[in-house]
Amino acid sequence: MVGVVRMLVTSALVGAEGSARAGAGVAELTIRRTPSLVALGARGMIGNGGGTARAQAAFRDELLTLLDDVAELAWHEARRARDELGARTSPREGRAAHHPATAAGDNGGRRRHRVKA
Repeated sequence: MVGVVRMLVTSALVGAEGSARAGAGVAELTIRRTPSLVALGARGMIGNGGGTARAQAAFRDELLTLLDDVAELAWHEARRARDELGARTSPREGRAAHHPATAAGDNGGRRRHRVKA
């Protein structure tokens, strides 16, 4: 029982750390890219003819790229939190537990999933 409670508390702490790191990273990305997005958005609203269409397309592409980067950063931080949780709750005291489904040499480091027919 104590082990389960310890894992739940550790999981909450590691999850909060990962969320904070991801949030800080997203804020940094957004702050860094906002000036160019604002400039492209303004050109897309104020421009005329073909220039407006090009600016709107560039704005859309930049926005989608930002969202791709946010998703990648969030995935990276979630994976880092998962690895930290595994290391902190390992029965081998301080060493990451070997999990055959996620070992780097097994299935490219990805978890095996069973597909229902």
